[in-house]
Parts: sequence; C-alpha cells; structure tokens
Amino acid sequence: MRMPRQVYGWHDPRRGFLVSREPPDSPVRPAIAFESAEEAIASIKRSRRAEILWIPPLPKEALRHAGQS
Repeated sequence: MRMPRQVYGWHDPRRGFLVSREPPDSPVRPAIAFESAEEAIASIKRSRRAEILWIPPLPKEALRHAGQS
C-alpha cells in the first residue's frame, strides 16, 4: 500500500492558508493559497491524494471541521 504524499502547509495572516510541495527550509517555496484550513485539506486530499503537514501546527480551532486534529 502506498503512503500518501506529504505537502507542507502554514498560515500567513496576510495571504491565508498556504500549501507547498517544498519543505519549510527550501530557498524557493511556491505555494497555493486557500481561505481556510478546511478548504486546503479538502482540495489537497481530492486532487493530490496527499496529506498536509502544518508547520507550525495550526490551533485546534482551525482544524475542528477539517478532519484532522
């Protein structure tokens, strides 16, 4: 059984919830912006069959309805 790919997510107060294939220490980090954590998780699970590793971890309130805790 294949493990899901992992992508990296973070929250920027000005840009929203961002997701990238590049790790946090990457010098160039293109990202896709979403309005909510739920929207990011649903989109990534549906289109990429991946899971998001939030760095730093999001507060539980941000993930309450997103299916991750």
